[in-house]
Amino acid sequence: MNYLEKLIYKYNRNIALFSVMLLCFSFKVVAQNQANYWVFGDSVGINFNTAIPTIDTTVIVCTDEPSASISDNNGNLLFYVGSASLDQSIPAGKKYIVRNFNDSILQNGDSLVGHTSMTQGLIILPDPGDSTKYYIFQKKLSVNNFYYSIVDMSANGGLGSVISLNNYLTDSLNEKMHAVKAANGKDWWILKHKIDNNDFVRFKLDSLGLHGPFVQSFGVNNDFNCAAGQMIFSKAGDKLLFTGGAAYTTIIDFNRCTGLLSNEIVLDTFPAGINTTSNTRYGCSFSSTGHFAYVSAFDSLWQFDLTSANIPASKQLIWGIAHPSTFLDIGIGQHMLGPNGKIYIANEKWNFSYDSLCTYLSVINDPDNPGLSCNFAPYSFSLNGRTSTLNLPNMPNYNLGVLENVNCDSILASVEIPSMSKGSVVQIYPNPSTGIFHFETLDESKIQNLEVVNLTGEQIFTGNSTEIDLRDFPSGIYFYRVMDQKQKWYFGKLIKE
Repeated sequence: MNYLEKLIYKYNRNIALFSVMLLCFSFKVVAQNQANYWVFGDSVGINFNTAIPTIDTTVIVCTDEPSASISDNNGNLLFYVGSASLDQSIPAGKKYIVRNFNDSILQNGDSLVGHTSMTQGLIILPDPGDSTKYYIFQKKLSVNNFYYSIVDMSANGGLGSVISLNNYLTDSLNEKMHAVKAANGKDWWILKHKIDNNDFVRFKLDSLGLHGPFVQSFGVNNDFNCAAGQMIFSKAGDKLLFTGGAAYTTIIDFNRCTGLLSNEIVLDTFPAGINTTSNTRYGCSFSSTGHFAYVSAFDSLWQFDLTSANIPASKQLIWGIAHPSTFLDIGIGQHMLGPNGKIYIANEKWNFSYDSLCTYLSVINDPDNPGLSCNFAPYSFSLNGRTSTLNLPNMPNYNLGVLENVNCDSILASVEIPSMSKGSVVQIYPNPSTGIFHFETLDESKIQNLEVVNLTGEQIFTGNSTEIDLRDFPSGIYFYRVMDQKQKWYFGKLIKE
């Protein structure tokens, strides 16, 4: 895409954005093409809105591992995030910058905490309660802290503004991060993992805001060797693929109702690469149907058949390259499933002396085919002279819908919903109830606000009453949050019989 084409594109994009903003006053637009514009690496953009994806060389980013971008519902680029330098020893390599569709820095968007060497250090999620707002989740390497910032794309005359910056969430997390739609097809689960233990940490983003952290101790990975590398949900959201570094690579079932993990299968115990100096698993992906999973070391790519009776035994080498040292030769990095069903894989030279091969992505052209018929083509997708680093944008499945034929009510009824605040002072009785619920505080605090939502995130009550009546609503699970006079929130669930 040349400069004139991009000016025309951006003019059309501004008209489309204005139209979308008008529509948002009357109804919520269903996402369709929010993953259609990728920005990553050393100032590379890929536009998937064209029949043959085209390259945009006018974007401005320079990041080694973390990047994220998001489009509007028509596939027009909204904004993107990445570092300003590959050099992690200078300040520009230790922060993130947010740029809009005009490639200009968003208002307040030049100082997000972060780091250029952070595998999945960024992800962008739409706010389920406001179609003009977006959450940026971000990771800082030096102290392994986790943060979020909020972007309002209707602010600053439609050019966007970061309206809430660097909000601390928790610490001691590794580099992995991905997200998936909850069972209602509207809210989000954000999944992270602790360093040096087997704790998965999840957050829930819904129309009432961000809830968590919720912790589940699960799985075999419990050391620093699994800190880097990707962790990816399947397109259907029911599986999680976890690259284990020099430890274990596993595939795990995921429950979109509860956010809980189960049924872990260890795929391998490598040394994985075909070279003894390259035994670290880093990239991973699922085919569109979820039939196959792909895992790569820096020197090799492997396929697993997830329909096999023995999934670990189905492991097949798709590609490998022999070289004396990972740090001197080119290696393959992060994977990402494209809107066209192909899997794209980044390439990088580990000593940052990029050559012509780094101006290409590798592509699995038919990832739902077994073995070598998946048609892997190394270094085949030209970036028009721009450089691929280790990263591709961290993209969830924005189009994942409601989980069909599953009774989340019955599942959630047996699940304890943790409170964000320790030592809750709120008591609800009776609970379960046939419809009338009473709320009391156990100290001198008074209830300032009470909100109740159903499983789809629809708000059905708001006010400061200490009694609510749900007799006219269906039986099932409801969620509440209560704010006391100290502006402290408490969360929980109600069960209407």
